[in-house]
Amino acid sequence: MMKKLLLFVAVAVVLSSCGNNKETAQMLIDEELSHTLSDYKSYHPISFGSLDSLFSSYKSDSGYVDLARKAEYYHNLFVNGTGDAILSQTSKQQEALQDKVKQYEDSAALLKTQADIYAKSFKGKYIGWKMSHTFKTPSQGTVTYRFFFDPRLTKVVGSEKE
Repeated sequence: MMKKLLLFVAVAVVLSSCGNNKETAQMLIDEELSHTLSDYKSYHPISFGSLDSLFSSYKSDSGYVDLARKAEYYHNLFVNGTGDAILSQTSKQQEALQDKVKQYEDSAALLKTQADIYAKSFKGKYIGWKMSHTFKTPSQGTVTYRFFFDPRLTKVVGSEKE
C-alpha cells in the first residue's frame, strides 16, 4: 500500500511539473515576443504547441559537416573536370583529365557514403526544449514560429518560422 502511495505521489509531481514547464515556456515566448515584435500591442496569441525535448541534429555535428563539405568539394572538382575533359584539345589531354575526374568521382561517392552512414548512426544529445506558437499581428498576419529554450527552461535561445 505504501509503495502505491509513493508511486502516486511521484506521478503527481511529474505531471504537475510538466504543466509548470509548459506555462514557463509560454511565459518565455510572450516575453521574447514583447521584445522582438514591433507591433506587440496588437499581438494576439492563437495557440501553443506541446513542450517537447530538443536534441542535437547530425546536420550541425562537426563530423558530419566535415564529411559533407569534402564530398561536395570533390563533386565540384568532378563536375569542373568533366567539362575540362570535354573541351580538351587533344585525346592525350582528355585521357589524363578523365583519369583525374574518375578519382574525383570516386572520392565524392566514398565521402557521401560515409556522411550518410554517419547521419544514420548519429545519436542526438539533449540540448533543451522546443515549443511552437501560432499568433496574429497586423504586420505579419497569422504565423507560426518554433521557439527553442535552454535545458533549464530559463530563456529562449532561438526561434524559426515554420
